[in-house]
Amino acid sequence: MYKEQLIAFYKRYNPACLESVDEILDIFKGREEELFHVLEEKYVAQEKFATNRSNTSTSVTPTALPVYSVDNFGEVELDKVPRNGSFSLYALCERLSEALKAKRDEVSQLMTRLQSVEGQLKECSRIRTAAPVSELSERRDFERTSVNRELAQKLRSCENESASLGVKNRELRREVVVLQAENEALRRQKKIDEDTLVDLQKLVDECKQKEHRLLEKIAARELATGTLLHEDEFLEIIRSSQQQLRAFYEDKISTMQDEMDRFYSHASACIREKNAIIDTLKSESI
Repeated sequence: MYKEQLIAFYKRYNPACLESVDEILDIFKGREEELFHVLEEKYVAQEKFATNRSNTSTSVTPTALPVYSVDNFGEVELDKVPRNGSFSLYALCERLSEALKAKRDEVSQLMTRLQSVEGQLKECSRIRTAAPVSELSERRDFERTSVNRELAQKLRSCENESASLGVKNRELRREVVVLQAENEALRRQKKIDEDTLVDLQKLVDECKQKEHRLLEKIAARELATGTLLHEDEFLEIIRSSQQQLRAFYEDKISTMQDEMDRFYSHASACIREKNAIIDTLKSESI
């Protein structure tokens, strides 16, 4: 059931991956629903974006992924970065992880401050029960209560943002796994096509050799009978032989070459994306 659904999906959105359906299903064995969820987010969203772009005929940036940056106690800012820009999915995942870590550190700091303020409030309460509270102490208690309330609000906000970043990070990592599976499948298909092209070239060479031997036999027979072939007749024999070979192999080789060109283009795009990811990770690690 999953195989037929995946074949139908790739026929519509990415025919180059049809030969790799079995490999992709093996990678996601037991997690087929997750695979289809990621594929729908990836391809259907791009198709909707392309449709909206053609309808509005305005200058719109291609499908983009969010990049997050975090400042002290600030909101998470979202910028749109093109998918084919300098930031790749791996870089985006790293950015989300860094933002998530920063938010967790911020939550830890807020918890520490909150505990400190709570301790001060408890101390004020103890003093209030032991002796009359002055006007200055009441003002300080009010200020500390306000600070405590603000810290609690910031803490809740940071927890919500941290949870949201975690969800987005998991979704992007699933999409990266799908891209890796498709890339590996295309690499295997490219190797198969290259081997097939080599076999076809060998067949062509063998046919040329047969043609050459046939021409030698014809010439030897004509010489043995004492009659020489006219130049036009000899050329006609060569043209006829070449036409037969071309009719037998040309369509097959042309079709295979077109398929290989498509696979090479897609595989090259995947390799460029991988190299960009590696370069980005190297630059960030430095």
